[in-house]
Formats: sequence, structure tokens, C-alpha cells
Amino acid sequence: MIDEIGRVAHYSSLKNLANILHDKRIKLGNVASLADPRESSLSWIETIGIGHESCPDDLFRASKLKNSVGERLRIFCTASVKDALQRGGCPIESSIYGRPRMWSQYGENSKGFCVVLNHNELNQRMSDLVENPNHLLSGRVSYFDWVHSVQGSIEIEYGNGVKSPKKNLFGIINQNEMLRSIYFKKSIDWVNEEEFRWLLFSESKEPIYVSIENAVEAVVLGCEFPWNQRSQAKHYCEDLGCSGYRLEYQHPRYKLHQVF
Repeated sequence: MIDEIGRVAHYSSLKNLANILHDKRIKLGNVASLADPRESSLSWIETIGIGHESCPDDLFRASKLKNSVGERLRIFCTASVKDALQRGGCPIESSIYGRPRMWSQYGENSKGFCVVLNHNELNQRMSDLVENPNHLLSGRVSYFDWVHSVQGSIEIEYGNGVKSPKKNLFGIINQNEMLRSIYFKKSIDWVNEEEFRWLLFSESKEPIYVSIENAVEAVVLGCEFPWNQRSQAKHYCEDLGCSGYRLEYQHPRYKLHQVF
């Protein structure tokens, strides 16, 4: 077993092996690309015309600003430890790096890999990415069976005499901690992911990467990770100074083997 205390895990597909392990960095995705429609949709943002002198150009600019939120909100999702002392009869499958559903959804049906990261180191790297500390939110995701019934939205106003919301866009979209309500609360269906997230508001649309150098504790290869890629994975782990493991399924249980 890999020590999980103070660790989080990020699952990825084989195509990202070099991008992550060789380059020692992970790209923060934008919320518009999330798989859950409840999170990728921007329907919680409304554009509201004020006064009688607003014009189509004002509406266009407001709508464009709304759409930019989906690109400027960057997110990094990891699996976290819920209770390291209660593993039950499936210690591997309940670990942050061995959850079958995570391997299926994010680890390319077990052909990919999982990076186990030091939480404190990663948190510091995230903090270094923003000038305004208020533009970085982090925390555990909470899961509820009533999320579908929660209503509420924020408004981007436009029209004659309305100050440009562009200068205070983060303050507008995060009124009443709306961002935590949208991105740190999920349906009970996702509860076994036990996610810990970082959400960053960017001033630009340029790609953002977080360095994982000196933050990688271990790399775990999936059950179906191709043999012809293992020597490359070994090289990357040696360069990172971390151990490499491989998951294996032998009916009726999963096993973990250190391979380098």
C-alpha cells in the first residue's frame, strides 16, 4: 500500500504520460470542458438589460463576457482520502489510486496512469499561480441528493449607464459564494470519488499549468497499461525520483505491485 495521508491522486489517460511525467506539470482544465452538464453549463449566469437604451451590441458584449467565464475558470480535480483508517475488505479499491470507477472514467479504462501527489506541495504551487489569493478556491467536494432542487443565479448587467462588468467579473460571478455552490457541491451519484478540487479564476485565456516537480510521491499504472510503454514510464519515474507501481486484477481482487 502507498501512504495516502497528506496525498491526493490524479488519474489521466496514456496520451498524457509524457505531458505530465516528462514535463513535470499538469494543465488546468476549464469548467466548460467538464463532463458533468451541471458543471459545464453556464445557465447559472444571466445577462440582464438595464434601461431602455441598451442595444444589441451591449447584449453581444455581455453574452461574450458570460461565455468567457467557462474558459477563465480553471479546475484541477483529484481523489482524496476520506478515512484512511476504515478500509474494509477492499483496501486497494477504496484507496485514492485504486478506485475502479476512476480508472474507468478518467484512466482510459485502466490503460492510463495515476499520479499520487503531496497535497501541501501541490497547494503551494497552485497559490503561486495567482496574484490575487481570492481568485483561488480549494476544498473537498460535498455530495447531496438535493442538488437538483437548488435554484439561484447571478446577473451580468448591460445597458446605458451600466459600468463595464469586465473589471469586476470575478466579484460578480462569486456573489454569495456562488462558485463554491456550483463547483464544490455535486450529486450523490459521485460520492465515491471523494474529490478535492482547486478552482482558479484566470485573467486571461492562455493555458495554465501547475508544476508537479518535487510533489510526486508515486505513479501507479493501470491494469491495461501497455507493456511497450513501461520502460518509458520507468524512465520518467526515475527522473522524478519516485516509485512506480502497477495495478493487477486477479479474480476476485485487485493487487498492487511495485515495478520500479
